[in-house]
Amino acid sequence: MNMGPTHRLLQRQLKRYLGNQANLTNLPEGLQEFIAAVNEAYWQAESDRTRLERTLEISSQELLQVNARMQTLLQTMEQQVAERTAELTQANAELEATLKELQQNQVQLI
Repeated sequence: MNMGPTHRLLQRQLKRYLGNQANLTNLPEGLQEFIAAVNEAYWQAESDRTRLERTLEISSQELLQVNARMQTLLQTMEQQVAERTAELTQANAELEATLKELQQNQVQLI
């Protein structure tokens, strides 16, 4: 059987069930093909897992960057809201003072 390198998980199972001296070439052809297919599946799963880990790492980094930008935007917006609130409070106070002045002038005119 020429199946390339045997995956470590498959090696462990072969040793467990066939012993340390297992000679895979002495196994029936169908079993050899099955073991080769399982070996290929192990390697594919390992490749998929590695790719998924990389994808998750990249996604995590991107999320952290977006979160940092959003925090900065939130702080900027909170500052702008505070400034605008202060401006409106001041304008409201000026309008109230103007209204009182107008009411006093109206009383004087009457």
